[in-house]
Amino acid sequence: MTGNYQGAVVSQSIVSAVCDGADLVYVVGSSLPLKSIGKHYLGNCPFCGEEEFAVSEIHSFYHCFHCEASGTALTFLMAAKDMTFREAVAYLGKLQGLEFPEGWAK
Repeated sequence: MTGNYQGAVVSQSIVSAVCDGADLVYVVGSSLPLKSIGKHYLGNCPFCGEEEFAVSEIHSFYHCFHCEASGTALTFLMAAKDMTFREAVAYLGKLQGLEFPEGWAK
């Protein structure tokens, strides 16, 4: 099965493996300070600036209770870092030691 995003065909198995193995706390924490509160991490939302941004390490999901922004490591990179779908997949893969063919993310 493949998914089509902005004209680029990407294997769903590659995307699933990369997303399943992503460390959301590391990805988000590389962009903004997070404070550990029990099983969750809190910080200022990179989208609206409010202090209502939560990251769940267990569920690999982020959510802002003010602006309602939410998603995964993949969607965070696309929204907060303005990466394309392929760039975000390649970035997450690289963090996990996966190699993609040169030019694949373009």
